[in-house]
Amino acid sequence: AASTEPGTSEFYRCASYHGQPGPIYCQHGRETFPGWHRIYLMDFELALKKADKALGNDGNIGLPYWDWTNKPS
Repeated sequence: AASTEPGTSEFYRCASYHGQPGPIYCQHGRETFPGWHRIYLMDFELALKKADKALGNDGNIGLPYWDWTNKPS
């Protein structure tokens, strides 16, 4: 069961990676940003799937992304 204590939700956990509230783990403006952000989004998507299942759905949900390798014809 999910905790109802303030500051213990999955949203709070994911938001804390961006430094709200601290500590700040965000890598914006650094050369490590691409790898850090991929893992951050993967973790966020897993939390989203878990929440979807907790609401009685199948967890078949994901984040849309822009495929920069797909060249328009």
